[in-house]
Amino acid sequence: MVELARTMQETGSANASDLVLRPEGCKVIPEVLQQQNARMQMMLKAYTQILEKGATAEPLLRLFTQAIEEDLGMDRVVFLLLDEGEWKVMLNANVSYEAVRAIDIPHDLYPFRRTTVITSKKNDALREIDVVIPIVQNGDPQGFILLGDTNESKPGVSPIVKYYSYVQTISEFSFVALQSFILMARRIREAELHQQLLTATRLQRMLIPQAKNLPPTPGIEVAMSYRPYFEVGGDYFDVVELGEATTGFCIADVSGKGIASALLMTNFQANFRARVDSSTPLDEIIETLNSQVLNSSGGSLFITFFLGRYHHRTGMLEYLNAGHNPPLFRDMSTQEYSLLRSSTTGLGMVSEMPTAKIGRIEIESPGMLLLYTDGLVESRNGGNERYDISIIATNILSQDTPTGLVGAINDSLAREEGEGREVFDDISVLALRFVGLDAK
Repeated sequence: MVELARTMQETGSANASDLVLRPEGCKVIPEVLQQQNARMQMMLKAYTQILEKGATAEPLLRLFTQAIEEDLGMDRVVFLLLDEGEWKVMLNANVSYEAVRAIDIPHDLYPFRRTTVITSKKNDALREIDVVIPIVQNGDPQGFILLGDTNESKPGVSPIVKYYSYVQTISEFSFVALQSFILMARRIREAELHQQLLTATRLQRMLIPQAKNLPPTPGIEVAMSYRPYFEVGGDYFDVVELGEATTGFCIADVSGKGIASALLMTNFQANFRARVDSSTPLDEIIETLNSQVLNSSGGSLFITFFLGRYHHRTGMLEYLNAGHNPPLFRDMSTQEYSLLRSSTTGLGMVSEMPTAKIGRIEIESPGMLLLYTDGLVESRNGGNERYDISIIATNILSQDTPTGLVGAINDSLAREEGEGREVFDDISVLALRFVGLDAK
C-alpha cells in the first residue's frame, strides 16, 4: 500500500488498523483543480442528459471510471447501489467476478461509515479492495464505491488522500445521478406497462360479448357475466352465428393472469372466429387452434377450452371439452343435470393432442347449459383452497331463464364473499337456454 498522509485518523472504520480519511490539510494545486472541475462539468452534462433526454447511465459511469483511473491512478472500481431493497452492481472494472460475489454487503461493508483505506487484509472478501467509500442517507447505507490499485508499489502520498474532497464529491454526485436514472427508468417502465394495460383492457372489453349486442337467435336465449381478477383477465367466451341454422359458442381460460394471458386470449379470439364454422368437425377445429396456441405462447401458457355447436333444425348439440371445467346441462323436463366432461388436453399443452371424443346431446325438450371458468368454483376460505360446484348445481336447478341463472349465481357469490370466501381468479359465466324440438 502507498504511503498515507498524516491527516488520516485511526477511528470509525471497520477494522482498528484501517484508516479513515479526513479532508483537513489536503491541498490541491491549481492545475489539478482545474482538471477536476472540467471533469465535474462533463459529469454534470451527462447527468443533465439523463434527466432531460432519458439517456443511459453509461456515459456517466464511464466518466466516473476515467476520473478514478486517470486522476487517482486506481484501476479497480466497483459501484454498488441499493435499489428497492436489493443490492445491485452498477459498475465493475477490473475486479474479479468471484471477488464481487464473495462480498457479504451487510457483514463486510455496513461497518464502514466513512471513506476508509483498508490497510489490513484480514477480510478475504475485500482482498482486491483498497478503499471503501460508503454513501449513507438518513443513517442507512444506500451505496458503496470500492476502489483498488493493482500497482501498490509506487512511492509517495496516495491520490485518494490528496484528492479526498474531489473523490467524495464525484462519488456522491454519481450516486445521486444513478439514483435519478434508476427512478426515471422505473417510471418509464411503469408508464409503458400502464399503457399496455390500458390497451389490453380496451381490447378485452371489445372482445367479451354483451348479451344485448348479440343478434336475436330463434330457439336460444343467452345471458352472460364477466369479472376479471385483475384489470385484464385470461377468460374468453363467445356466441357466434354460423349460418341460418347453426350457432357456435365457447368458453376458454388461459393459464396465468395479467397482461400476458390477456394478450394470448386476444390472439386466440381472432383465431377462433376465423376457424369455427357450421360443418368442420370439432376435433379438427381443436387441433388447428392447438397448433396456433403453441405458436403464440411458445409452450409457456395453455388454454382450457369448451367448444359447442347447436344445429337448430335437428336439435343436435355437439361439443368438445379440451381440459375445461365441465359445463352443466339441465334437462328441464326431468329436472336432471349432467356434466359435460373433458375428453382431451388443454390447448398448447402438447404438439399432438390425444384423440378427442365429440359429445352429442339431442335436445327435444327445453334445456339449460351453463358454462363457467374455474374462478367460480375454486376459492379460498381461511387460507384453505376448495373446489365446489354447489354454487352452480343449486342455481341451475332453481332458475328457468339464463338471465335469472346468471343473476342468482352472482348473488350467491356475493353472499359467499361476505362470509369470507376469497376469489383469486377471473370469473366468467355463460348460460344458454335451448327451446328444443318439441317447442317448435
